[in-house]
Amino acid sequence: MQTIPQKALGDFCTFQYGKMPLKEKISNDTTLFPIFSGYRVVGYYDKYNTEEGELVVVARGVGGTGDVKLTPARCYLTNLSIAVTVDETYALKQYLYYFFQISTLRYLDSGSAQSQITISDLQKVEVLLPPLYIQKNIVDILRALDNKIKNNAAINDNLA
Repeated sequence: MQTIPQKALGDFCTFQYGKMPLKEKISNDTTLFPIFSGYRVVGYYDKYNTEEGELVVVARGVGGTGDVKLTPARCYLTNLSIAVTVDETYALKQYLYYFFQISTLRYLDSGSAQSQITISDLQKVEVLLPPLYIQKNIVDILRALDNKIKNNAAINDNLA
């Protein structure tokens, strides 16, 4: 039986902290770019710093530190999260998203007064990296299940 290789995220990913938007420019105008904290959309802004579907690690805050998300749209990512740029010759970002839904990064939380995860913590995290075609198959199956769950929830909402 062939073993699946492991690789540190820092070997094939780069990381960047989000930034705080200027308070006076935060808006409720939904035609602007959403401000995404990693937890949720917290307002709207006239520029973005992250593309849609980018991998994000919630790095600070209460209750979700270590959660891994995909950005919901082109958005302005706040300093509560870290954007992860993946070299997709090694791994698919959607594969990493699903990988960390099972094996969360909450164990990296190192803050005492306020929970936090640092880029240096993330660079050392080891992940299983099957060949890309297997990663794609895994993503396709899990995405189909996610879509089925959403559709069933919508049906249930209509029946209620």
